[in-house]
Amino acid sequence: MSNLTDVVGGANMYGGISYEYTYDRFCNAYSAIYFNVGYLQVPSGVYFSGDFTITAWMYLLSNSASRMIDFGNLLSDNILLGIDFPSLRVLGLVRNSTSGTTFVTPSLMQLKTWYHVAFVLSGSIGYIYVNGNLTVSAIQNFPNNVIRNNNYVGKSNWASNTNANATYDDLKIYNGSLSAAQILNDYITSSSNGLS
Repeated sequence: MSNLTDVVGGANMYGGISYEYTYDRFCNAYSAIYFNVGYLQVPSGVYFSGDFTITAWMYLLSNSASRMIDFGNLLSDNILLGIDFPSLRVLGLVRNSTSGTTFVTPSLMQLKTWYHVAFVLSGSIGYIYVNGNLTVSAIQNFPNNVIRNNNYVGKSNWASNTNANATYDDLKIYNGSLSAAQILNDYITSSSNGLS
């Protein structure tokens, strides 16, 4: 697809609560992660130091403020992709030190439906794509090149947000910005389960 690499690739998730491996969107067993108001943790690291792309498939089970990912240092230097409550819209944020502006998609996500979601930062602009289509863009901070220690899948660094009640599949973080064509291609190819 590109010369970019998945920067979390070899980082094993650990700890966490209330999760299990489950069926993915193609009904393959043990191929996705179901969070029953749970989360997993990702080791400390410098996962973001410039342009990036986050892609994943999500299947929401309840209307709550939850995160797909939230990597940061408590309430500092957070990179997050999640669900806004109570609107059920996808939200993104690049928090540089302690400031940043959340932006959300205009359309609501339906519960119990698979969606391909992508969050791209290219320079100072953030983009959110749903099912291969650009839905919103906004000015975002450029991420600081720091080690982030509180890195979660399914959990927020803000105590007021609930843990995920959702299934996530094919979560990837790239060390650069994928183009609109590459996002669409990723959606199309990952929708087909290798069928042509």
